[in-house]
Amino acid sequence: MADVDLTEKISNLGYCAIKVEAAKGTAVIPDIFAALFNESIITNVNFDEDLSMRGIRDELYGHFRGGKDHQGEIEVLAEPVTAAHFINMLLKKGATTGDAATGYIHPFTLGVSATLPKSYTLEILKGNIPFRYFGVEAKSIKPTFVDNKMHLNVAVSARGQFSVARLASASGTAVVLSTEHTDSPTNGLVVGDKIRLYDVSGGTYEDVTITVIDADGITLTVTETIAGTYIAGDFCYLKPLTPGYSLLAPFSWGATEFCFGVDAATALAATHTPLEKGSDFEIIHVVHNDPGSKRSGSFETSHIIRTTGRVNLTIKKAFTDGQKYHNFLHRIKEAIVVRCFSRKTIGTDDGVDAELRVTINNPRVVLNPVPLAIGELIMMEQELVSVYDTSDTQGFDVKVINEDDGTAM
Repeated sequence: MADVDLTEKISNLGYCAIKVEAAKGTAVIPDIFAALFNESIITNVNFDEDLSMRGIRDELYGHFRGGKDHQGEIEVLAEPVTAAHFINMLLKKGATTGDAATGYIHPFTLGVSATLPKSYTLEILKGNIPFRYFGVEAKSIKPTFVDNKMHLNVAVSARGQFSVARLASASGTAVVLSTEHTDSPTNGLVVGDKIRLYDVSGGTYEDVTITVIDADGITLTVTETIAGTYIAGDFCYLKPLTPGYSLLAPFSWGATEFCFGVDAATALAATHTPLEKGSDFEIIHVVHNDPGSKRSGSFETSHIIRTTGRVNLTIKKAFTDGQKYHNFLHRIKEAIVVRCFSRKTIGTDDGVDAELRVTINNPRVVLNPVPLAIGELIMMEQELVSVYDTSDTQGFDVKVINEDDGTAM
């Protein structure tokens, strides 16, 4: 038994860990650690209010249990290995090509209904408590540049969450969880997890290891014989993981190139056009009934169903010869390839740089303002959206080139 550290905690001591799930919505123990800056994922319990007339002047007579959802955003460092995993939550991954000598190429597209994005388990440590979300998928990814380094702003939805669970009993090698909060409180736990049993009155805890998760959804068998005495009102939570990082240099603004051409192949081979800061893009893969579908038989989000996808792009450039404004007015196709490099040499043969590459086959300008302000340079600020290209049979794709062979994706 040990005392619980109840002092205030700084968020820097937390972590963000992810891992792809073998089956959607079935949690795993995450072991890939991303560099986290901010997060705002919340569990909405969505209580149903009882506003009925009962002969009293109080507006609310009570709350009924509602259908929960779990959603929010995380902001992480855009480095080549973990960036590929976050994109894997958003788009369908194709077959990885390449090798250790020249780097591995991971292609991503919208895919079709039978090949949806992968789901992940995501765990974030907040103070003493790890918050584990499972069945996590991304809805959009928007890179932003902070100084010179790229961050990824990832909007996510999850099918479930495990953070703290109320104990019904805990003795011998059996832990039984209360069903006051959810019908299956063991959801999100994995055999091999270490959980921390917390005696509220004594302010002490002990760690035990899960060996069996019973099919009843409430009972756990643990390896260790439980030493403490626990009553209803005590609770448990996951023991925090020990983080370990293997991160490459992030993608950077100084190594980002915007390339234009009559088609995607020409744009990829073109010399890049220097653009102003404020030029950026966002990849969106829409979720039906955001943040997910609530179907009969469960109070949790049951499915995350995809509908359509697109890339939004902003281009800020000095207004000089008017060529791009001409293209806007006459709806002339001009493919764009955005190449973001990390300047981290990968491979063993030719020193390839790690890369995040977004190809927009047929972008169309929807807004093209050229505002004027006294004393300021004249800038064109185009807003574009990806359009399906019949020649290339796609609207856009994404590729990540790194030194990861892709087996963990």
